[in-house]
Amino acid sequence: MKSNTILFESDPPQTPYAPDYKYLIYETYHGDAIDTAEIARFFLQKEDEILALPESDSGETGLPRKSTTNRHRNYNVFQYQDECSELPKLRRAIKRAHKEYGRTLFGDFYKYDKRLFIRCWVNIMRRGQKIMPHIHSTHPHTYLGGHFTVACYDSATIYLNPINQLHNGERYQSHNVEGKLTLFPNNVPHETTKHMDDRPRITIAFDLTPIADPGSTLVPL
Repeated sequence: MKSNTILFESDPPQTPYAPDYKYLIYETYHGDAIDTAEIARFFLQKEDEILALPESDSGETGLPRKSTTNRHRNYNVFQYQDECSELPKLRRAIKRAHKEYGRTLFGDFYKYDKRLFIRCWVNIMRRGQKIMPHIHSTHPHTYLGGHFTVACYDSATIYLNPINQLHNGERYQSHNVEGKLTLFPNNVPHETTKHMDDRPRITIAFDLTPIADPGSTLVPL
C-alpha cells in the first residue's frame, strides 16, 4: 500500500510572536483492496433514503440543501455496513491509517490511548458543484478528519495551510484518485475544484473524535 505525506511546517520561530506549527496531510491508496464501484452503486441507491432524513447543515461546504452532505449529522455511513460488504473494509482502513498517521508524526512508539468515535457521511456531487473552503472543527477536542474518494472525474481537493492561507498562501492540491484515503487535522481548511462531469462525484468524509455526544450518530471507530 503506497502512502504520501505532505507537511505544512513553520521554520523555527525567531521571536515570541512568530508562528510555530506542524500540520500533516497523510494519503494512502486502497483501490486494490476496496471495491469503490460497489460503494458508489450502493450509495446512489441509498441517496433518496438519506435525502428523506431531516436537514442538519452543509458544514459551510456550499452544497445545496437537497444533498446528502446537508444531512451529515443525521446518519452515519457505517450504519449501513451490514448492507455493503465494502464498508467494513473501509472502516478497518481508516483505523490502520489513523495508527500510521500518529507514528509518522510522532514516532513508532506513539499511541493515542483514548477511545475514538467516528462521524461519517457521503458527499454526492453533480456537474457544476464544488465544495467551498471550510474547516471541520476548532473546538478544544478537535482531532483528525478525512476523505475517501469513491468516484471522481478529473477533480482535486485543495488543502490550505491554516496559518498561511491568504493571497498566495501555502496550499496542496491533491488529484482525486478512486481509493485514496486522506487524513488531516480537522482545523485544516480545504475545498474542491468544480465537478465538471455528468457522472456523480462521490466521496466519503469523516471526523474522528474522543468525545461521544449522547444521542448523536457517532459510532466507535
